[in-house]
Amino acid sequence: MSFAESANYLGMTYLGDIHTYIKSDTINNEVKLRMDTFIKTISSTI
Repeated sequence: MSFAESANYLGMTYLGDIHTYIKSDTINNEVKLRMDTFIKTISSTI
């Protein structure tokens, strides 16, 4: 069962997920951009 189906079963809406990493105590700029995009996506839905 996928995350979306599990969320739907529980009466929730699955908005996605994001995987990130930190290298040498720093977040890569590409990762920051992906995080910001994800945050904007979920923020505009709730």
